[in-house]
Amino acid sequence: MLRSCVGEYVAELVASSPVDLHPLLLCLVFQNGRIEVARTIEGNMSVDLTYNLLEQARNVFDGRNEEPDPINLQLTEVSNEGWNMSESLLIPIPKDSADFLTIADEFMPSREKIVSINRVENSMWLFQYLNNKETIDARLDSGESERIFTFTCPESIAQQILRKGFHDRLKSIHGRKYGYGYYFSSATAPNTTEKTHAALVCRVLVGQSCLGDWTMDTCPAGYDSTTNGSDTYVVYSNRHILPKYLIVFT
Repeated sequence: MLRSCVGEYVAELVASSPVDLHPLLLCLVFQNGRIEVARTIEGNMSVDLTYNLLEQARNVFDGRNEEPDPINLQLTEVSNEGWNMSESLLIPIPKDSADFLTIADEFMPSREKIVSINRVENSMWLFQYLNNKETIDARLDSGESERIFTFTCPESIAQQILRKGFHDRLKSIHGRKYGYGYYFSSATAPNTTEKTHAALVCRVLVGQSCLGDWTMDTCPAGYDSTTNGSDTYVVYSNRHILPKYLIVFT
């Protein structure tokens, strides 16, 4: 039925998300002869956030610019570099909310230093990440391929990532002691002299990991990440990273 209503490409896009992460609600909007993904709502989101996202999807629907002739109906094109095609939506989390306190206590050593916490939403990144997770899970015959880590950097770099995605130049900002990739850690601490810092809390596909060293330009065959054997992991593809929260702190 989905194929007959919105076409083969949209149907395949919806079907590509792993069933273990359902329910997954997609808010689709018809605009200018195209179907666009307005919002993505995961089953593990809070009631308040779900309601907020549904309201935003309704606002997009109310403000759409619909053409009278729907003959050329198609999904907004997504290139092979989809990580760089869609700017992320930042949803502020109130400081007096339970979500704020939970996130602060889990990822920050000092709650008093936090300036703000925002939830990160990007539909295209989510689709690409889940596709890669499904592939790795199938190869490992396990659903334990991901970890939650932080990527600490200057606030300006974090904002750039949320506009354009993780790019190759970021592979060296934390050194390359355990491989030339994107470095993630369970610890959050300032690593610059700037007044404000940022920590991107991310879902990271570590999959099968091995000890890394500075000579590794790519991940060894058969592995998905390298590590120091403790609290640092290195991944080599931006499609193995899904930002969840942006924490700005002093």
